[in-house]
Amino acid sequence: MRVSVVIPVHNEAENIGRLLLEVESALTPEGHFEIVVVDDGSSDNTAQILNDLKQTIKTLRVIRHKSCYGQSTALMTGIRAAASPLIATLG
Repeated sequence: MRVSVVIPVHNEAENIGRLLLEVESALTPEGHFEIVVVDDGSSDNTAQILNDLKQTIKTLRVIRHKSCYGQSTALMTGIRAAASPLIATLG
């Protein structure tokens, strides 16, 4: 079963690494998956941390909004970009 996990974030530099590692750890035994994170125009170090995490979490895809459009818009961006018809959201 393939699943896309969509996570909208905004200014989550302190938390995003731990969250993504936990999601990856939980899903790895289940098989094929992707994690789609939509950075909704963060002004902290979230974008850099996400770029760094892409080196170790191979299933991670990052989409970045240039401005903050809100959680609902970020969620829809991620859903539209998801590769799987089965989508789980965190938000």
